[in-house]
Amino acid sequence: LYNDIDSLKSMTNMADFVELTGWIGVTPQALPYSTNIGFIPLSLGNTWNSGASLRILGTTYEPNSEIDDAGFLMALVDTLLTQYNIDSDSIYFTGMSMGGFMTNRMAIEHSDRIAGAASVSGLVPLRYESAVPQRNINFMHIHGTSDNVVTYDGKMILGTSFSNLNVGLGAEQTVEFWRSFNQCDVDAVVDTLPHIGNDFLFQRHIYYNGINDTKVEFIRVENGEHHWYGGDDLPDVDFLFEIYEFFTGRRIYPQSPTNVSLQESLRVHIFPNPSHNQCVIYMPQFAEEQTITIYDAVGRVLVSMKSGSQYTTVDLQSFAPGSYLVRVATDNGVVVRKLMVE
Repeated sequence: LYNDIDSLKSMTNMADFVELTGWIGVTPQALPYSTNIGFIPLSLGNTWNSGASLRILGTTYEPNSEIDDAGFLMALVDTLLTQYNIDSDSIYFTGMSMGGFMTNRMAIEHSDRIAGAASVSGLVPLRYESAVPQRNINFMHIHGTSDNVVTYDGKMILGTSFSNLNVGLGAEQTVEFWRSFNQCDVDAVVDTLPHIGNDFLFQRHIYYNGINDTKVEFIRVENGEHHWYGGDDLPDVDFLFEIYEFFTGRRIYPQSPTNVSLQESLRVHIFPNPSHNQCVIYMPQFAEEQTITIYDAVGRVLVSMKSGSQYTTVDLQSFAPGSYLVRVATDNGVVVRKLMVE
């Protein structure tokens, strides 16, 4: 979910990503919203009826409050279920900014049908700060500490004389909302993510042992702005991949605090894993050229190829079910990963 679909597509490379993973990705767009505050016009552009509200000069404004966006989104889900072969137990919501607010609303009101949710720079809206979600689900929140649109402490910068307006819980309060509801551990396991480029420091906080084995994840972007990191940016962390791995449960999470050294931080991901017919090898910090070699259990070379792309698709149709080793070599070092073929 995002206010403007063209911006979402350009930031995330979502179309290419869902094509590679075999998922069905749907990107609905919100309706525009504008109003007048006295003689001052206020336009927020395309805005979801998420429950985010602005209180200005004693008056509360809830953008598009008369629009049944939640009903529209669930009707869209129902339509897709009738037209495509979709696992109804694997429906996820994610969104940025106002889309992140709307993601929180959908996770609260419709968690009986949603398996997990992830918000980026979007918070629990003020209307829902005391709400009780339908059921316990895995929830992820990502936020930059220097976000200058939806601030870390839950305010919105409008670029007018009315600035720093409360619109939702702060980033940490949003995480606490879901941690408390899921009854996860009070203390998080902190995982400092790889840091190679001259970009921002990403730190993951994971809260385990929630009801029905749910967990809550918070990626804090130190000095991060109101931006979806990943796609063509090539930072140390790609939000779309982080969200994908969170939803699928394929990530091997640390169980104790970790600090990743520079030598360890050359990362290679394989998805899906286990794979069938084909897999994608993904390197957030890919070199201009990398050599990919796949070995079988007795060390025979089955694939040897060079690639100059962040995403490399490998044909596995001739592979028998079993375990294989994937070796990726660049000028920065060598990484070996295990690949399972079903």
